[in-house]
Amino acid sequence: MIEAPGLFPNMTAFENLKMKCISLGIKDDNYIHEIIELVGLKGVDKKKTKNYSFGMKQRLLYWKMKKAGIK
Repeated sequence: MIEAPGLFPNMTAFENLKMKCISLGIKDDNYIHEIIELVGLKGVDKKKTKNYSFGMKQRLLYWKMKKAGIK
């Protein structure tokens, strides 16, 4: 996996996931909060992703790729 393709560095994890969910037709913000908790980013989800560690970016990207059908 490359460093962080598909993440908007000046957006938070919540905002990045919100954009992806909108593109998938998912409108429930609670779903986004569940994903944030699932990937272990609860508590840092309001931090801009440019400040995330490599591992944090990978966890966020894993969910985005999984929802897009990429293995």
